[in-house]
Amino acid sequence: MNAIIGAGITGLTAGMKNDAVIFEKNSEPGGVARSFCFDGFWFDNTVHFLPETPEINSEIIPLAPDVFKKTKLQVSIDTGEEILNYPFQLNLNGLKKEEIINCIADYVNAPKGFETYKDFLLASFGKTMCEKFFFPYNEKSWKYPLDKMVPSGQVWNVDRPDIKNILKGAFDIQIGGFNNTGYYPVPDKDYFGRGIGFLSYLIFNEAKLESEVLWIKDHNLVYRQNSTNQVFKFDKLLSTIPLPRLIGLCDSPESLRHKVLKLKWTKLYSVAISVVGERPDLGHYRYYSSPEIPFNKVTFMTEFDPYSAPPYGYGLLIEVKDEEPDLEKIIKCLRKAGVIKDKDVIVGKRSWVVDPAYVIFTEGTQKIIEDCREWLLGQGIDTLGRYGTWEYSSMAKNIKDGLSYDFS
Repeated sequence: MNAIIGAGITGLTAGMKNDAVIFEKNSEPGGVARSFCFDGFWFDNTVHFLPETPEINSEIIPLAPDVFKKTKLQVSIDTGEEILNYPFQLNLNGLKKEEIINCIADYVNAPKGFETYKDFLLASFGKTMCEKFFFPYNEKSWKYPLDKMVPSGQVWNVDRPDIKNILKGAFDIQIGGFNNTGYYPVPDKDYFGRGIGFLSYLIFNEAKLESEVLWIKDHNLVYRQNSTNQVFKFDKLLSTIPLPRLIGLCDSPESLRHKVLKLKWTKLYSVAISVVGERPDLGHYRYYSSPEIPFNKVTFMTEFDPYSAPPYGYGLLIEVKDEEPDLEKIIKCLRKAGVIKDKDVIVGKRSWVVDPAYVIFTEGTQKIIEDCREWLLGQGIDTLGRYGTWEYSSMAKNIKDGLSYDFS
C-alpha cells in the first residue's frame, strides 16, 4: 500500500488520482488552504485564488460549478506616497511625471546580467522602479538581504515587462496582472462552511486525521493516533510536508541533517480583524511597500465572498512577515489609511502563524534539495508540493503536480 504525508492541496489532489493512505497531523484537511470562522466572520488561513488553468478548469471547477465563482481581481498598491493599481510596472500613471520618465528611462537602460535576486530585480525593472517599489516591498516581504538571495526557484511570477505595456500603463491604460482572473468558492449564504477551505473539503476523500508521523525507516511509518503509536508498512511514500521536517523524521545520514539546517525560509502571521461597518470599496487586495507600515498586504474577504461576513460588516485578513504582530498598531495604521473608518466598530481581532510560509533560495540551496531528494528516493520516498520539494510555487502548480502524480 502507498502512503501520502500531508493533507494539504498537493497531498489531497495526489490522493484523488492514486490509491494511497493520507496521514495528516491536524484535525482537518487543507494545510495552508484552510478557513476559520470567528464570531460569524470567515477568514482564510492565507487567501488562495484559483487561476484559470487547464487542470483547474477540467478537474476542480466541475466538482462544484455553481459554487466556484469567476472573478477578476482588483488589486492596488500603497507606496506610502500614492495609491497605484497592481502590477506596479504596468500602472506608472499614478506617479509624478518626473518619476514616470525616470522609471521608463531606467528600465530601457537596465543592466542585463544578474547573479543575486537584487540584481535580477534591477535587470527586470530598472533603478527607479526598484527604489520606488520593488526593493522596499521585497525587503519587507522576505526579511532577508536581497543581495544574499539567488533568483533560481523564486522568480516564476516575475517577468520583464514589454516596453509597449509599460508605456500604455504610463498613459492611463490599465493592464491586468499575473493570474488576475480565476475562481473562488462562494457557497449559498446559509452553507455551513466558507472560504478556500471549501476546496480542501471538496477534494478530501479519506485521510487519517490527527495522525502525526513520528518516524520513517525501512518502509515503516510510525504515527500517533488517539494517543497510540501505530505502524504503517508502505510500498512507496509521497511526502508534501516541509523537506527539513521530513529529513528529521527519517533515519537520515548525519551529513544530510546538517545540510538541511542551512535551508532558509520566512514565516508569516495572519491577522483577522472583524469589523461592523460599511464595507470598503478598495478591491480584493492592497499591497503596502512602505517600511513605516507594519504589514505587507490586506485582503478584503467580502470581495471574494460577500457572505463571508454578516451583511452589516466585513473581514480584513492582514499579512505580517516574520514578526509577532502588534494588533493595536495595525488597527491604528488601517484607520489612518482610511481602510477602517472612524465610525466602524472592531468586534474581533486574532492572529496566528504560518510557518514555513515562503522558502528562500540562497547559494547552495538547490544542491541541498537535490541531495535530500536523491537520498529519499533511495528509501522509496518521493516529495511534492511547495514545501515537499522546497520551492516557491503557486497553488495552480501544486494542483497540477498533485493531479499528475503517479506512484507507479
